[in-house]
Amino acid sequence: MRMTSGDTDDRGWTPLHIVARKGDLKHVRRLLNEGMDANVMSGRPTSFGVTPLHLAAKGGHVRVMDELLERGADIDARAKGACAWTPLHHAAKEKKKKAIKFFISVIVAAEDVHRGKPELKPNCGGCT
Repeated sequence: MRMTSGDTDDRGWTPLHIVARKGDLKHVRRLLNEGMDANVMSGRPTSFGVTPLHLAAKGGHVRVMDELLERGADIDARAKGACAWTPLHHAAKEKKKKAIKFFISVIVAAEDVHRGKPELKPNCGGCT
């Protein structure tokens, strides 16, 4: 049986979840280009609402992680359940050092962009 982008397996995983877990960058890109949501959550209670980024991190697939983040995946997505793990938690649990370093570099880069700069506010019309 061939799955389409709207299908899920017995874990509630979409095709994007499956190829992200396998580290299949070519098919991750294809599914994202077809309009799949990079933040789609698994649909079964036993799969804890993980996203493709959680699964790519668990497998240590840095190139897939990078692609998902470039396409809008939430680096701080929380799985459902008592632990509410992020993708970084999954990478750490599986001892995926390259994935951990990648996440840290992304987080640090995001913080550097905003360091020392006040948040921009829309013009209130009161300044000249």
